[in-house]
Amino acid sequence: MTLSGDTGGSGRLTDLVAVGALTSLIPRQVLDAAIATHGCQERRVRKLPAHVVVYLLIALCLYPDDDYEEVAEKLTGMLALVPGARWEAPTRGAIVQARQRLGSAAVKEVSSRSLGLRQLSRRPARD
Repeated sequence: MTLSGDTGGSGRLTDLVAVGALTSLIPRQVLDAAIATHGCQERRVRKLPAHVVVYLLIALCLYPDDDYEEVAEKLTGMLALVPGARWEAPTRGAIVQARQRLGSAAVKEVSSRSLGLRQLSRRPARD
Protein backbone atom coordinates (compact mmCIF):
# COMPACT_ATOMS: atom_id res chain seq x y z
CA MET A 1 0.00 0.00 0.00
CA THR A 2 1.44 3.32 -1.00
CA LEU A 3 0.46 6.50 0.76
CA SER A 4 -0.32 9.77 -0.91
CA GLY A 5 2.05 12.73 -0.78
CA ASP A 6 0.91 13.36 2.80
CA THR A 7 3.90 11.47 4.18
CA GLY A 8 6.44 13.80 2.70
CA GLY A 9 7.34 11.19 0.09
CA SER A 10 8.26 8.55 2.66
CA GLY A 11 6.39 5.89 0.71
CA ARG A 12 4.67 2.85 2.06
CA LEU A 13 2.57 2.61 5.18
CA THR A 14 4.59 -0.43 6.27
CA ASP A 15 7.74 1.71 6.27
CA LEU A 16 6.16 4.18 8.66
CA VAL A 17 4.89 1.38 10.89
CA ALA A 18 8.38 -0.21 11.01
CA VAL A 19 10.00 3.07 12.00
CA GLY A 20 7.30 3.66 14.61
CA ALA A 21 7.96 0.21 16.03
CA LEU A 22 11.67 1.00 16.17
CA THR A 23 11.13 4.08 18.29
CA SER A 24 8.76 2.11 20.54
CA LEU A 25 11.18 -0.77 21.01
CA ILE A 26 14.16 1.45 21.75
CA PRO A 27 13.08 4.34 23.97
CA ARG A 28 14.84 7.67 23.67
CA GLN A 29 16.09 7.35 27.27
CA VAL A 30 18.20 4.35 26.23
CA LEU A 31 19.78 6.38 23.44
CA ASP A 32 20.37 9.41 25.65
CA ALA A 33 22.04 7.27 28.34
CA ALA A 34 24.41 5.62 25.83
CA ILE A 35 25.21 8.96 24.21
CA ALA A 36 25.96 10.57 27.59
CA THR A 37 28.06 7.58 28.72
CA HIS A 38 30.29 7.88 25.67
CA GLY A 39 30.37 11.69 25.66
CA CYS A 40 29.12 12.10 22.10
CA GLN A 41 26.17 14.43 22.70
CA GLU A 42 25.96 17.43 20.42
CA ARG A 43 27.46 20.70 21.59
CA ARG A 44 25.01 22.85 19.64
CA VAL A 45 21.52 22.47 18.19
CA ARG A 46 21.74 20.48 14.97
CA LYS A 47 19.37 19.18 12.35
CA LEU A 48 20.59 15.68 13.24
CA PRO A 49 20.94 15.39 17.01
CA ALA A 50 22.82 12.35 18.29
CA HIS A 51 19.69 10.37 19.25
CA VAL A 52 18.24 10.85 15.75
CA VAL A 53 21.51 9.63 14.23
CA VAL A 54 21.33 6.43 16.32
CA TYR A 55 17.76 5.80 15.17
CA LEU A 56 18.86 6.53 11.60
CA LEU A 57 21.72 4.03 11.78
CA ILE A 58 19.40 1.32 13.08
CA ALA A 59 16.82 2.19 10.41
CA LEU A 60 19.53 1.85 7.74
CA CYS A 61 19.77 -1.81 8.79
CA LEU A 62 16.02 -2.21 8.28
CA TYR A 63 16.25 -0.86 4.73
CA PRO A 64 19.56 -2.16 3.31
CA ASP A 65 18.59 -1.40 -0.29
CA ASP A 66 17.74 2.25 0.38
CA ASP A 67 20.22 5.12 0.41
CA TYR A 68 20.79 7.50 3.33
CA GLU A 69 18.32 10.08 2.11
CA GLU A 70 15.52 7.56 1.56
CA VAL A 71 15.90 6.10 5.04
CA ALA A 72 16.13 9.56 6.62
CA GLU A 73 12.89 10.46 4.83
CA LYS A 74 11.22 7.33 6.21
CA LEU A 75 12.45 8.12 9.69
CA THR A 76 11.35 11.74 9.59
CA GLY A 77 8.52 11.57 7.06
CA MET A 78 5.80 12.10 9.63
CA LEU A 79 7.34 15.47 10.55
CA ALA A 80 5.95 16.79 7.28
CA LEU A 81 2.45 16.29 8.71
CA VAL A 82 3.05 18.65 11.64
CA PRO A 83 1.26 21.94 10.97
CA GLY A 84 3.77 24.71 10.27
CA ALA A 85 6.70 22.29 10.03
CA ARG A 86 9.39 23.15 7.53
CA TRP A 87 11.30 19.90 7.67
CA GLU A 88 13.65 18.79 4.94
CA ALA A 89 15.38 15.44 5.06
CA PRO A 90 19.13 15.72 5.66
CA THR A 91 21.56 15.27 2.80
CA ARG A 92 23.94 12.34 2.47
CA GLY A 93 26.84 14.62 3.46
CA ALA A 94 25.06 15.78 6.61
CA ILE A 95 24.38 12.16 7.58
CA VAL A 96 28.02 11.17 7.01
CA GLN A 97 29.22 14.06 9.18
CA ALA A 98 26.70 13.21 11.90
CA ARG A 99 27.87 9.58 11.91
CA GLN A 100 31.47 10.71 12.27
CA ARG A 101 30.59 13.00 15.19
CA LEU A 102 28.65 10.23 16.91
CA GLY A 103 31.24 7.47 16.56
CA SER A 104 30.47 3.81 17.11
CA ALA A 105 30.61 3.26 20.89
CA ALA A 106 27.13 4.62 21.68
CA VAL A 107 25.57 2.67 18.80
CA LYS A 108 27.23 -0.55 19.99
CA GLU A 109 25.92 0.02 23.50
CA VAL A 110 22.37 0.69 22.31
CA SER A 111 22.52 -2.42 20.14
CA SER A 112 23.78 -4.66 22.89
CA ARG A 113 21.31 -3.31 25.47
CA SER A 114 18.16 -2.97 23.39
CA LEU A 115 18.53 -5.56 20.71
CA GLY A 116 19.95 -8.32 22.90
CA LEU A 117 23.06 -8.90 20.80
CA ARG A 118 25.01 -10.14 23.81
CA GLN A 119 22.49 -12.89 24.42
CA LEU A 120 22.46 -13.86 20.77
CA SER A 121 26.24 -14.07 20.58
CA ARG A 122 26.41 -16.36 23.62
CA ARG A 123 23.90 -18.90 22.35
CA PRO A 124 25.38 -22.19 21.20
CA ALA A 125 25.38 -22.75 17.47
CA ARG A 126 22.64 -24.96 16.05
CA ASP A 127 23.49 -28.04 14.09
